[in-house]
Amino acid sequence: MTSISPDSLPRFTSIVSTAFSSAAFITANLSECLSIPPSQITLAHLREYLAPVIVRSAEDGALLFQAGDWSAVSLWQRHSTTPTPTTTKLNPLREEYKRKIAAVKNKYLPPTPSFYYYLDFLARNPDAPRTPGAVSAVIEAGLERARREDCPAWLEAVDQHVVKIYEHFGFRLVEEVVVGAGRFDARGGLEDGGCGVSLYAMIWLP
Repeated sequence: MTSISPDSLPRFTSIVSTAFSSAAFITANLSECLSIPPSQITLAHLREYLAPVIVRSAEDGALLFQAGDWSAVSLWQRHSTTPTPTTTKLNPLREEYKRKIAAVKNKYLPPTPSFYYYLDFLARNPDAPRTPGAVSAVIEAGLERARREDCPAWLEAVDQHVVKIYEHFGFRLVEEVVVGAGRFDARGGLEDGGCGVSLYAMIWLP
C-alpha cells in the first residue's frame, strides 16, 4: 500500500470514474449537473466531473492510497463535525443529499472529538487483476489514521452489496438515506414518481 503522488491523480481519477460509472447517485447527480438524461452520461463526463473534485481534495490534504499495483484505491478526508457552510450553488439532488446526510451525521457522530475521517472513494480497478488484500489495505490505511487519532470514520455506501464489505471492517449501518424520490428510479434513471436513489450511511468507531 502506498500514498499517491500528485502526478498520479489522473490515473486515480480514471480508476474511480470507471468503478463508479454505474453508481446510481453519481448518475443522477451528473444528470442534474449537466442537464442531460442519465442514459447520455459517458465515462468522459464522469472523469471531467470527478477530476477537479479529486484534485481539490488532494490539495486540501486528503489521504489517497493505492495497493496491489493499482488494483484498489481509496480517498479519505479529515472533516470537522461543524463544517463551514458552502456558498456554492448546488443542484437540487446535491442539496437534498447534503441536508439529509448532515442530519444523519448529527444523530450518530459523537460530539468529541470534533473531527472524523470520511471515506469519499473506494474503488477496485476493473481493468487490473484482482490482488488479494488490496481492498483491505486501502481501507485499513484510513482506519489506522482514525485509530491513531482516536476518532470516528464515516462513509455512504452506494449499494447494499458494498455494505457487507464495510461491515467486515467494523463499519455499522446506521440509516438508509433516499434522495431524488419522485424524480429518479433506484438506478439513477429519470422516472416521474420514482422511488429515488438509496445511500447507506455507515459509521466506524475506534
